[in-house]
Amino acid sequence: MDLLTIAPAAAPSDPRPTPDGAALIAEMPEFPWLYLGEFSIGIGMRAKVRFSVERSTGELSLHRIRYDEGFGREPTLVAHFTEPAGGPTVWRPAWDGDRLSPGIEARARAIAR
Repeated sequence: MDLLTIAPAAAPSDPRPTPDGAALIAEMPEFPWLYLGEFSIGIGMRAKVRFSVERSTGELSLHRIRYDEGFGREPTLVAHFTEPAGGPTVWRPAWDGDRLSPGIEARARAIAR
């Protein structure tokens, strides 16, 4: 079996800080992401939001959480975190401080372990 070699691309001009202080762009297109698992959270009136957890194949401690509301669109980024934890989780502005965020992070970290 041949091993896949992955080389990082040049850093973008507008990097975002990651929990460990390195540069990160929102979707990190230079590395493929490995699907680890998913969970759903009820948001009322029998509606559910599905969250998926993925690991970067370029930086194995880096993970992301994305959500899908089931409208046929591409899942949207919620947050990036490192596992084992190397710093705080970096939330997208819409999720930063949301009352569901602590539970989402706990369930995502359980999948990432």
